[in-house]
Amino acid sequence: MPTKGYMFGKKKRYCKPRGRHASKTNAQLQSSVLDTAGSEAATTQPASAAERKISLTAVTNADNTNKRLPEDFIYVMMNSMQLTTMVSLLCCPHCFDNKLTMCITQSKGMAHLIKIKCLNCETYLWSDWTSKKSNDVHLDINVRAVAALKESGISHSKFDRFCGLMSMPCMHRNTYNNLANIVNTAIIEAGEECMIRASAVVHGRNISQPLTTDERISSTGCPVITVSFDGTWHKRGHSSHSGIGTVILILDSSSTPKSYQIIAMFVIQTLQN
Repeated sequence: MPTKGYMFGKKKRYCKPRGRHASKTNAQLQSSVLDTAGSEAATTQPASAAERKISLTAVTNADNTNKRLPEDFIYVMMNSMQLTTMVSLLCCPHCFDNKLTMCITQSKGMAHLIKIKCLNCETYLWSDWTSKKSNDVHLDINVRAVAALKESGISHSKFDRFCGLMSMPCMHRNTYNNLANIVNTAIIEAGEECMIRASAVVHGRNISQPLTTDERISSTGCPVITVSFDGTWHKRGHSSHSGIGTVILILDSSSTPKSYQIIAMFVIQTLQN
């Protein structure tokens, strides 16, 4: 049997013209005025009622402005050989000889005890840690490093690999675990304070609404607010090891959700106040 043949021809394309025909002239662009007031208002407005309720919990504290670190407070990663070369160019204040040397005698996590010694007069001129202590207990750089690792979802094994590639001494696993427990406790306390402020704001908004069910009224006569607590991640796609609770679900007397929004992958438990 003879095979059936097909003819392929040009097809009409219904699309926007390309090139200079689709672009505007400079005069048209300069004369046109973009209306960005409505777009900015639309982007800044919260997407749902739950976000507006959560945004009310952002409380600014005037005392925090006085606790800010100075602008020149930074941590610098540098090669120890360059620091040794810089110290060797200085002169000893006792013998006025330029035979100063630097040595690292002790390490605690990412902090090191540096001593500067004059080889001519055999005198230690300066000795101090590379990081100050935070709250007179733990070194500040170790606390910041563990908090950053936990917030970024990096385990100790990955941090050990990073330090090995960078030729840096890694923090001991016991030190990492101890500081991780302290950081986790601080995050939980901050989350509980955030939950208390959020529930207080929602409680104040709903206290004037009449309730018909006695079960929705506590022993003090105040309405009970149902709060859904998420203990995994605070934001979508965030890889933090620690979670924080937010008010995302409020039930009225008829047990009907007024507004809700899941801001994490899993909701593991529900707390009722």
